[in-house]
Amino acid sequence: MKKSTMDRVKDRVKDSMKEGPAVETSARTIPKYQDVKEYLLSAIRQGDLDVGQRIPSEKQLMGLFGVSSITVRRAMGELAAEGILRRIKGKGSYVAHPGAFPQGRARGSGLVAFVIATAHDLDSSYLQIIKGIQSFLSPRQYSLLVEYTDEDPVKERDIIGRLLQSDIAGLLIFPAEPRSNTDLFATLRREGVPFVILDRAAPNFPVNHVTSNNHEGAYVATEHLIGLGHTRIAFIGSHFLLSSVQERYHGYCDALAMAGIPFREELVHRDHTPDGATLARRIREGDVTAILAANDLKALEIMGVLRQQDIDIPGQVSLVGYDDFEACSFANIPLSTVRQDFELMGSESAKLLVRSIRHREVGCRRIMLPTKLVLRRSTGPCPRGGGIPGRDREEPIHA
Repeated sequence: MKKSTMDRVKDRVKDSMKEGPAVETSARTIPKYQDVKEYLLSAIRQGDLDVGQRIPSEKQLMGLFGVSSITVRRAMGELAAEGILRRIKGKGSYVAHPGAFPQGRARGSGLVAFVIATAHDLDSSYLQIIKGIQSFLSPRQYSLLVEYTDEDPVKERDIIGRLLQSDIAGLLIFPAEPRSNTDLFATLRREGVPFVILDRAAPNFPVNHVTSNNHEGAYVATEHLIGLGHTRIAFIGSHFLLSSVQERYHGYCDALAMAGIPFREELVHRDHTPDGATLARRIREGDVTAILAANDLKALEIMGVLRQQDIDIPGQVSLVGYDDFEACSFANIPLSTVRQDFELMGSESAKLLVRSIRHREVGCRRIMLPTKLVLRRSTGPCPRGGGIPGRDREEPIHA
């Protein structure tokens, strides 16, 4: 059963009693009202008391700490004067400020900055991420500032440097190319700046990181194509240095290996799309019967190129993307793809950042979100002669 706010505060008090008597400094015991005040602050920092939530009543606090009403009123009065509590006559006292830190960067201004790598016309993911971020931050009285870097690591560095000169509470970063700015992230850690990386991680550099299970998503997509009889599956990448793309590539490779299908290097294009005429020829010859693209933008680009070459999708080749942008379902041939929950990515990253702000710690937690295979009309059975010998032709699966 979920504990009440009062129960959690009681637990916190009991834990302190186990640790020993009140702390003494210069042979002087900390005043009792200060003890009450510090425990309320601790409950707010730990998330036991959230913004807009009513704190335990004066009578409850008196009984909990064994103090007089004057002592409790003094503690609550100071918290109200500092803007941390809001007192409503006849109703009680409520948490008013999300940070509740008496000094230092962690208190900030209630302003969170989101630094985004790009905003492509067809890419709806950033709007979904922002929606998720705001859904978590707004009720907790944080404001959101958005900065675009146009996939430029130098611009990203300049923007973050400028933001650090302002009174921000923390940073959410969807980096252009994390390897380029690992030293900057190290500086943020060293300076104690709360920040969370979204999607793309810097290799061998632990930070707070929220991403999707890219390996699983690509594995399931490849497994689906194999289930349709395809064995000559090409992988066409984009920005292969990015951790998310590499994880998808490894998912593709592992699905082939698990099915006993030999890996063919000539079917892998890590960072470029083969020219339309060459790709169309290989499809007509049966050398390629299915394509897994590293993302939806690449898949839609391939779809356009193949249509110009009069290649039938999915009759001659099946095509799967990754991300599930809004444009995928409205393409000339609705695209089968792996869906990432970008709104959840936004809310989880904001939640992790607020935790770091409140606990005054940088942290190195990694949150991995599930993906989902969405089947539309761009995938179908392997053409005869292009798949596993002797396997019957299967009917395509539609969403």
